[in-house]
Amino acid sequence: AALHGLPLLTHNTPIAVANSGRKRGQSRSTPDGPYRPHSRLIRVSGRILPEDIVEVDGRLVTDVPKSVIDVCRSRTPHNALVLADAALQRHTDTEELSATLAAYPRAPGNAQARRLLGQATASSESIGESLTKEAIVQAGLAAVDDSRAPLLQQVSFRDDRGFIARVDFYLPELGLVVEFDGRMKYTDGGVADTQVAIAKELEREKRLKNLGLNVIRIVWSQLFDGSAVATLRQAAAEIRRHLANGGSCYRGNYAFARQPITITGKAAELAMRRRQVWSQAGRLY
Repeated sequence: AALHGLPLLTHNTPIAVANSGRKRGQSRSTPDGPYRPHSRLIRVSGRILPEDIVEVDGRLVTDVPKSVIDVCRSRTPHNALVLADAALQRHTDTEELSATLAAYPRAPGNAQARRLLGQATASSESIGESLTKEAIVQAGLAAVDDSRAPLLQQVSFRDDRGFIARVDFYLPELGLVVEFDGRMKYTDGGVADTQVAIAKELEREKRLKNLGLNVIRIVWSQLFDGSAVATLRQAAAEIRRHLANGGSCYRGNYAFARQPITITGKAAELAMRRRQVWSQAGRLY
């Protein structure tokens, strides 16, 4: 995943290395003495189909769809949704991910991978947005694949003054806007620029609330300590109590503002190769 340029949430993540053919217990020597495996390398077994192996910077690695599927299957899939979202942004599509999952029908963790892929979208524009989406799903407020309580991304709103904003997440059932606030946008310039940016954010949020929308912001610390889930549940409970007591929330219009995805550069070369190789192997194409 790292060699493909996909974002990773944590450092010191173990690296899975496929069986190179050396028998268990067999050792080799180096100029500095006996070879000792690195503590962060995990030797994995299991068949890898040739069509899922590509060369990146002189190294043989699993292709993007297979890399994502493997992480989604893992015992600690903390990077799974981050990688799946990023892959859908610039490398692959849901059909290729599903085809790769189906190509290994007996692999452990398939049920978990299928569930995670059901929440992956091409609309998350950062690690923070992927983790915020994961928190919303874990809180039980909405889901990408739930038509009764849909989780919408990159939605824009307007009022009588015109365009207000494009928001990260919108839960129409609750009239709730959820924004990931990474704070980085406030620190790029000087003090004056920061004050202007904050003033614009406050004005933007005020106009959203004037429409009848509920707005909640999630920050990095809440994602890392797990409190984002509790915060979202509390906000939803308050909205539901308000509605039960005869209150109302926004039920008006909105528009999807997501731009079309374009795959370029090295990712485009690998995508073209994948289509050719898969076609010869009888997978999908």
